[in-house]
Amino acid sequence: MKLDTSERWTEQAMNNFLEKLHKLSWEQQTYWLKMLPNHLAASENNSRLHKLLINFDYIGAKILTFSTINVVDDYKLYQPQDETLVQISKALRANAHIFDKCKRLSDLKATIYSRFE
Repeated sequence: MKLDTSERWTEQAMNNFLEKLHKLSWEQQTYWLKMLPNHLAASENNSRLHKLLINFDYIGAKILTFSTINVVDDYKLYQPQDETLVQISKALRANAHIFDKCKRLSDLKATIYSRFE
């Protein structure tokens, strides 16, 4: 499956990430969550990759689908290092054992927000 990483799609996706994701089949959802950061990095779309990596809907959906460590790995794709992304990655890594226990997106978001305060 070829990902559409055009500006039109990625801007819409950042604003309506979960809405866009829920319209896909489960197989497509897992593919997008797994591969979108890689495609953005490979096409050198750093600004879009940065927007994705700070999008809590993306972070939450990927944690619930895979695990926190899979999200942390995405932060390694962003070059050069960005202090905001480094801090988010550290917080995710430090709290992975807590985030991975969450079963619902609303619980996960509340837990993430409480850890970032």
